[in-house]
Amino acid sequence: MNSLQQFLSALRIFRRAFLIKSWSVIHSQYGEDAVLQHLVTQPRGIYVDVGCWHPKKFSNTWFLYRRGWRGVNIDLGEVKIRTFRWVRPQDHNVVAAVSDAPGTVTVQTDKDFSVGEQIVPEGQSPRPGFGHSRVMATRTLTDILDHSPYAGKTIQLLNIDAEGHDLHVLRGLDFDRYAPELVLVESYVQSVEALLQSELHGFLSGKGYAMFNWVGPTLFYKR
Repeated sequence: MNSLQQFLSALRIFRRAFLIKSWSVIHSQYGEDAVLQHLVTQPRGIYVDVGCWHPKKFSNTWFLYRRGWRGVNIDLGEVKIRTFRWVRPQDHNVVAAVSDAPGTVTVQTDKDFSVGEQIVPEGQSPRPGFGHSRVMATRTLTDILDHSPYAGKTIQLLNIDAEGHDLHVLRGLDFDRYAPELVLVESYVQSVEALLQSELHGFLSGKGYAMFNWVGPTLFYKR
């Protein structure tokens, strides 16, 4: 190998060692959007994000909005949805307590923009430190979608982060009409065996969904 070949070989090694991109921008809390970027290839689609919290930080749908997707963002907190209306004005952004039937629930929080704001399960005491509570009327996800620009349209992605209320949200959706292709939900079970026996998994399996990925507490289901 002559000196020119040695130089070119060293240059190629230098490029591979120091100039090849070795990072990517992740917005979601556990890297869920990194997984979604490999799964979702269509340039346009509809997402529904229940428990959306922030338009960018910890968001599983922000990269889709930037790609040109549009959808519905739902959260318990008025200030959170006002933030969405500023940052993602082309989405349909809704303040609502989502459940399986109309009624009322107690919502507890520890601060104005709380990531842990949640519906208090019936019979359960408020969490320590979550001293602020209020009563909210509940709506089903079907009702919210029926009163959105996406009424009757197929959903490509349903993302739910409802702080333990995910199953109630699912039960309030008309799967025959909206039929999301991908469903992301949260579960804090500690083993695959416990997950397979859970009510949440049983519900989605009964609707024709199979779990195919698990990132942090987030379960990925595909129809």
